[in-house]
Amino acid sequence: MALKVLIVTPFMTGAGGTETVITNLFDVYRRQGRSDLQLQMINIGGTDHTEWLEQVPVKIIKLANKRFLRTMEYALFLPFILYRILRQYPADIVISTNPLMWFLISKISHLIRQSTKVIAWYHYSLKSKPVEQRLLLSADHYWAISSGIQQQLIAAGVTPDQITLVYNPIKPVAANVARSIDGINFIYIGRVMLDGQKNLRELLTSLPGLTGKWHLDIFGDGPDLPKLKQLAEHLQISDRLTWRGFNKQPWQAVATADALLLTSTYEGLPMVLNEAIARGVYVISSDADTGPDDIVKPGINGELYKLGDTQQLHDKMQALINGQVLPEQTTLKQSISEMYDTNYYKKIETSLFKIVHKTEG
Repeated sequence: MALKVLIVTPFMTGAGGTETVITNLFDVYRRQGRSDLQLQMINIGGTDHTEWLEQVPVKIIKLANKRFLRTMEYALFLPFILYRILRQYPADIVISTNPLMWFLISKISHLIRQSTKVIAWYHYSLKSKPVEQRLLLSADHYWAISSGIQQQLIAAGVTPDQITLVYNPIKPVAANVARSIDGINFIYIGRVMLDGQKNLRELLTSLPGLTGKWHLDIFGDGPDLPKLKQLAEHLQISDRLTWRGFNKQPWQAVATADALLLTSTYEGLPMVLNEAIARGVYVISSDADTGPDDIVKPGINGELYKLGDTQQLHDKMQALINGQVLPEQTTLKQSISEMYDTNYYKKIETSLFKIVHKTEG
């Protein structure tokens, strides 16, 4: 009899890292084709973009489009929606990315005497996005997407044997992004935010004074774009930047890249670093509290700089411009083999069947 597993998520924009993870998970699940595992998804709230769900077996429960109204619907109806889901889609394991959802699922499954096990699959740093303890500790098992989050869960009271460190899946990429022939081309891919999580103020203020031939392509958009362009003008670096705007497939628009830059103040596991390395692109990232140090192996596939230290970031970029020899692109790609989707999926399968067998035992 097949193991039935249900992933339950709240509203998702359709353009974030978690969506990429879910898409990659279902893609490798489909390719593996195991008959003893049934994996499907229910989204409560809808999504701004549906393209990412085209190959995902999903039921979408639509709520209001406006965030305020949707929040009211969650507050009023979420327990009843989850009750109906657990009745209509009985599962051995329910996985949720949302603390309130996994808390309610746990309570409802106990109330209706289902033996369903609940996995909490949180995609954020608990330091940056804290979770109320009674919600956090209500799950039976936890998937940690970085070693930093694993340690945060333990510090919050989750026992180590309840946690599986799974990381996030990345698809291998056959082709490499070409390196520049003359000078160094840096790239940034992500939301355009002056401050906050993406912290592009730090990136721009590290650039003045760089000598030699270099350029920065910025792929992304956001309400802070005019302020960032104004800052670039003030720093007198506008002629070194190209604002590429939002692109659903940014890597297809990258012609050359020698290093990807990331200045985030926090991350869960920054997928853009894996996406770059999988294409043979070196990375320079902040040492945000979770994620980058699981991916970046200094001197092998990239560099870490101390968050807030613009001089250190500046110096690492200058070293590349000055001729620091980059590792072979094959070496870069091999450095994240643990996170390639087939290896990732083995961890997922092992975790699911272990939880069920432990229950049966």
